[in-house]
Amino acid sequence: MNRIRSSVAASGPSRGGRGARLRASRLAAFAFCFALASPVVPVLAYRVLERAGVEYEPYRLSLVHSFARPLAALDRTRGQRGVVRVAVLGDSTAVSYPDGQKVHERLRQEANRLAGGRPRIHVFNLGQPGVGPFEFYFTADLIAEARPDQAVIGFNFASMGTGWRGSLARPELAGFIGASRLREAIGLPLHWIGLRTDQLLFYSAVVGAGGYRPWRLLQREQVRLGAARESVEKWIGDRVGDHPEEPFQRARWLARMARSRYRGSASERSTASRIRFQYGPALAGADRQHPVLRVLGAAVGRLERAGVRTLVYAVPLNVEHFDAMETFDAAAFAKTIASLEATVREAGGRFVDLHDLLPDQGFRDAPGHFTVEGPIDGPARVAASLAPIVVAEARRSRTAKN
Repeated sequence: MNRIRSSVAASGPSRGGRGARLRASRLAAFAFCFALASPVVPVLAYRVLERAGVEYEPYRLSLVHSFARPLAALDRTRGQRGVVRVAVLGDSTAVSYPDGQKVHERLRQEANRLAGGRPRIHVFNLGQPGVGPFEFYFTADLIAEARPDQAVIGFNFASMGTGWRGSLARPELAGFIGASRLREAIGLPLHWIGLRTDQLLFYSAVVGAGGYRPWRLLQREQVRLGAARESVEKWIGDRVGDHPEEPFQRARWLARMARSRYRGSASERSTASRIRFQYGPALAGADRQHPVLRVLGAAVGRLERAGVRTLVYAVPLNVEHFDAMETFDAAAFAKTIASLEATVREAGGRFVDLHDLLPDQGFRDAPGHFTVEGPIDGPARVAASLAPIVVAEARRSRTAKN
């Protein structure tokens, strides 16, 4: 009993204790007000900008918004007899072409030609510029819920490089990871794109509380604020007759182009330093522990567990130009290919290596987009390599169902 009284006395109120509690209360109140103001201030600013008619550009979460139509079409065609539904995922190497010449369109044409109507192949495009294995993983639940029969994923080796990691990652999309996968996600190297565990949980809570539309609205407000600032800067520059940032920005752009584009070719090509910047880890020989491969394996595994037969293809590289720039080591790159194939197959998927499918003249620019005019139609060649595999799986699954 004396010991209990002594403990109570020792922990009782004191001048120092009251001061500490007061400071803690003030700190808590400040934190609460700051947290409350963080979303409120941008919303109020957005309302002002909306009334002023300030325009904005879609940002970040537009990827999921762009998924809405093809995912809805996938859902509507579920259960149709004699139809196999194929979802194509990829970056700009799959979609940056004129209408009728994109990879998914070429695949639909070639697959239906080979199948001869038995079965009919419906192909849905889920590709977007700048997406990669992390985006495939973040949105895998959305895709699985639409229940395509097959998924075809283009793996761009640039997704393993510094350039992609630094400028194209969309960590906010982690909010679309289902609650049942959060434990798995925490164990993956999501830090590779700067995503911390607390951010992962926060994004999941935001999407779980209201879906992506309110969040996308907040992103839109932020972009409008940026546009408004640029408008004010331009207005001031017009009034004083001086835009000191313009010569600097142009000089910076020209310097960057000079460092990244090789002038020894009639077409735009990357310098050796730019190639290493874009593809360094892949060209050096990556093992299966590379963060991008681990996340890709998890994405393929999620789709396969949902009954979506998944085919991953290695997006063609300009090996001819890389070799001329003395940046391509066949033995080292073979290690990366072996790691990629093992990752996909262990996850239950299928793999086809197209990295050397096209010669130098099959590429139109330094980032590796394909030509669609002249003697080489890059998307058609990619589709011709994929179509027999898609059709064979479609017939096998159809036979198994019957």
